[in-house]
Amino acid sequence: MILLSKVIRPLLGVAFNLIFTFVIIFLNGKRKEVAPGTALLSVITERGYKPGQVVIELNQAIIARTKYNETFLTENDTVEILEFVGGG
Repeated sequence: MILLSKVIRPLLGVAFNLIFTFVIIFLNGKRKEVAPGTALLSVITERGYKPGQVVIELNQAIIARTKYNETFLTENDTVEILEFVGGG
């Protein structure tokens, strides 16, 4: 979707916004476009994370793993994905 918006948006201008709707979120400090109503779980799994191995902070609040699929992203949400790494 991001590539689509970068290529097509300049060509269509205002019409793009009528056809495609995105919300802007900040994921690990980077600006991202996602579809409205995107569940937190989708963002996690699309990026290759395993939900049981991460902690998610949404707007400075920790989200329970049981709520990942019930938590929907809105404009200007800030999401931090903290991944556990083992070592020895």
